[in-house]
Amino acid sequence: MNIIWAIPIFDIPQTGAEKYFNRLAELLESKGNVIIDTYRKNKERKGIFKKTIINFKNLKLLLKQDKKAPIFQNLFNRPEFLLTNLFLHIFFRRKIILFIHEVYEIDHLNVIKKLYHSLINYISFLSSSLIVTNSRFTADWVCRFGNFENKIFVMYPVMDLRTDNAERLKESRNNSANILCVGNIRRNKGQIYLLQAMKYIKYNFKIVFAGLIKENDYMEQLKEYCVKNSMSDKVGFTGYVDKKKLSEEYKKADIFVLPTLKEGFGMTVLEAMSYGLPVVVSNIGAVSEIIENRVNGLLIEPEKPESLSKAINEILEKPSFRKKLQKNAIKRAAQFKTIEEQFGQLYKRVVDAIT
Repeated sequence: MNIIWAIPIFDIPQTGAEKYFNRLAELLESKGNVIIDTYRKNKERKGIFKKTIINFKNLKLLLKQDKKAPIFQNLFNRPEFLLTNLFLHIFFRRKIILFIHEVYEIDHLNVIKKLYHSLINYISFLSSSLIVTNSRFTADWVCRFGNFENKIFVMYPVMDLRTDNAERLKESRNNSANILCVGNIRRNKGQIYLLQAMKYIKYNFKIVFAGLIKENDYMEQLKEYCVKNSMSDKVGFTGYVDKKKLSEEYKKADIFVLPTLKEGFGMTVLEAMSYGLPVVVSNIGAVSEIIENRVNGLLIEPEKPESLSKAINEILEKPSFRKKLQKNAIKRAAQFKTIEEQFGQLYKRVVDAIT
């Protein structure tokens, strides 16, 4: 069948979520489907007038395509497709497959903004035939806006896990630790709290931050903190690293830490666990679907450097506890099916949704 791929073309290098979308497109093509690119890049979205014009341009564009073809979209392009999808759903009965890889919490907003975003989400979910979420947490978030459970398919974005049977459990180091944090350099990943936690660490350490620099001013804040606290020689920023280089970083690390403030799933957490690393992660979003606290990892409160340092110290002080976390982390990672393994079920749901 033809598939209308109304998801942006992503720049190189790509985030984990963007790689996930590209992999799904490849898998759809492998089934003999024809991917029709219709949406080339993110557009300027400021102002109701501009958003409205973009919606009608997208509607005109999509109406020219195969009328039987499902339209695949990403929720976070909804301002460009809100009215488009409503028209397509009500007047043309078109089938829309919606991917959601990140939630947008609205509880902190004022009443007007909360109503506005609730309406946007409700319309987006109402006009979709199938909603693909990256976790049960994200699925539950969708259902806050209406009874959409029968439309939901949970597909964990599992890629690049280490699956060989080689020995992966490291011996504990004496009085030192290589700490790895993987994630885009942006405020909602909470890297600053890992740096702040280091003043409570009893051991020698080195930290590697691996990930795209998404917020330059935040990157400068992290560097300035390192300089002011005489940590520059202990902290490294790799920027983007490819799959091979990232694998090397996982192998060199002793502990994986992700002090995130927002997480739809936690792809890097599962990757680290598959390498046999003890993980310390903020108890945010879907992370608890991966980690059972003190069994295969440690869950901490976000924005709490003291709690973070306590968790790291405990792992370093207790070799037997560390070994337990490592063994159980490997077992837990192996329980997750890859995108390729989940794809058959997804494809069946897509076919069912459009017939």
